[in-house]
Amino acid sequence: MHQDQFAALPPAFIQTPGIVVQRTKARTPLRDGFASHVLGTTGPITAERLAQLGPPYVTGTVVGLSGLEGALERQLAGSPTADIQIVDTAGSVIATLDHFDGFPSQPVTTTLDPAVQTAADNTFAGSTQTAALVALDAATGEIRAVVSRPLNGFDRALAGTYPPGSTMKIVTTEALLVKGDDLTTPISCPTEAVVDGKHFHNIEGEGGTQLNLQQAFVQSCNTAFVQLAATLKASELTRAADNLGFNAPEPLPLTSKGSSFPPPKDLADQAGAAIGQAEVLATPLHMASVAAAVASGAWHQPTLPRRGRQAPDADGAGRVRPLRHGHPCQAPGHARVGQDRHCGVRQRQPAEDPRLVRRLPRQPRLRRPGGRRRGRREGGSTAGGEVPEPAPRLAPS
Repeated sequence: MHQDQFAALPPAFIQTPGIVVQRTKARTPLRDGFASHVLGTTGPITAERLAQLGPPYVTGTVVGLSGLEGALERQLAGSPTADIQIVDTAGSVIATLDHFDGFPSQPVTTTLDPAVQTAADNTFAGSTQTAALVALDAATGEIRAVVSRPLNGFDRALAGTYPPGSTMKIVTTEALLVKGDDLTTPISCPTEAVVDGKHFHNIEGEGGTQLNLQQAFVQSCNTAFVQLAATLKASELTRAADNLGFNAPEPLPLTSKGSSFPPPKDLADQAGAAIGQAEVLATPLHMASVAAAVASGAWHQPTLPRRGRQAPDADGAGRVRPLRHGHPCQAPGHARVGQDRHCGVRQRQPAEDPRLVRRLPRQPRLRRPGGRRRGRREGGSTAGGEVPEPAPRLAPS
């Protein structure tokens, strides 16, 4: 238990015969469940982790088992300084056969905002249903909060892949704008549309109206978008998806997954892909980055451990990819009419407005003790877990 919890115990309870109090240092989150899938857990090394990490780890060592704790184990733990020595039966050193220099542990500073993460966690307090949430800084791609429920389930926010559905219309609209369409491009919204022999309907059976591109986006008209998608070349839709981060490598040093947009096999497949069906798969993290791209004007690869900002690669396949101007999500008055159900963000006042300038709380940081050590460590772990045991000394039998 935490020290403050221990301090609240009645003295009579602590003095009860048979109760032994032991003080130790251990990794603890800011609170139970706080960003647990992302920060991860520590515990006694498993056979699988022992095989992965190798010496100087031994049975009983406490290591990172999941999340950043597991992915960045060596950085967080450091490595002990150790000697292989021959000793006599009295324990005196006869000879030093080898010496290994260790290195100190290095903290990992994340981009999580404790206030945003807490608000996100509170949103799902008491919920027993599966859910995922990712909050990003649209201007940088830095992850401010991640929630996956249930807590004892897998990290569906970063590793769960799902058909993106109508949120994919953001990508399709990007492709249409690059092709040369604009927000006033006319299109019908029938109750049914047939593309290359495949029938498409609107989710609530609505239709029978004449719209323009912006209105079709606002109303999320499937039949309008499959017709518009049929005017695109397959390469144009694929290029727009790639420009918004689809088919990119895994973005984080975790069990995260990239999102996939396979090249459409035919026109019907292309129409389905345009509305987030067919074989398109995306993570909640990735679709949050797509929404953030529209808000900022460029797609930023999501980041979690802090790093320096990087410019886009010359070939446009870098971490920052500019978008076409004039997307419906960026249209004036967008937030007032509720189009954010696709875009995922609401328009705010310009960033230079002093009312929006604030200092973020100190970012969560993982740290483990490390350093150049000889012999066995004393005590236990601190905020990030324990360092590996040093290599054992050799003694004559």
